[in-house]
Amino acid sequence: MTGVFAPEYRGAGMLLHVTSLPSQYGIGDIGPAAFRWIDRLSDAGQTWWQALPLGPTGYANSPYQALSSFAGNWLLISPDSLIEDGLLRATDCEGRSFPADFVGYEAVTAFKRLLVETAWGNFRQGARPDLRPAHEQFCSAQAHWLDDYALFRALKTRYKGAYYLEWPAERRDAEAPQRSARYWIRESVFSTSTSSPHSSQMKLYIPPQSGNVDLARQCGQTRVISLPSKN
Repeated sequence: MTGVFAPEYRGAGMLLHVTSLPSQYGIGDIGPAAFRWIDRLSDAGQTWWQALPLGPTGYANSPYQALSSFAGNWLLISPDSLIEDGLLRATDCEGRSFPADFVGYEAVTAFKRLLVETAWGNFRQGARPDLRPAHEQFCSAQAHWLDDYALFRALKTRYKGAYYLEWPAERRDAEAPQRSARYWIRESVFSTSTSSPHSSQMKLYIPPQSGNVDLARQCGQTRVISLPSKN
């Protein structure tokens, strides 16, 4: 990060993945608990919060097996934020209990899928119409990856989560002449204020079962890279 900080800069922080934040909904999320965590770091004199990759997880729910280098993990959407935004009612989130010391992904996924589908249904039926321009602007600005990713996830659901190379050949080998695939190693740094902890994440690689690799394969842009092993 040469050029971002002065040579004499020193900082301290902590590594904590978002899923490990406390939550009554079975998994930590980017909601009130995340902001309280940032406040605690700031009060303790810390300047950095490092999290693991935040993409939608695939195999074994590992953050290093993301299905996209662009999309976020919908399991990290905060139900409290959806309630605050008027897209859910508090009663929509009641009636379930989850372990406090580990994430039970099967139960959490079913629960949160219902919440997200309910919020989306409310939005489509007219809840919070003031949010519609922002939604449409996002879809337009991110169409270069969003449309293909939505198709990829729809097909993955249709074929019951199968690896895309196991899909029917006519779908797996479909032509995609108008698509483009762009990849980079990216580090994003942001903070809520100059005195608050920064958050840093670096995407290191894209796993082979992701939508990005499927798209790149169709565009003839995949390459096998061999990394030297450590002795």
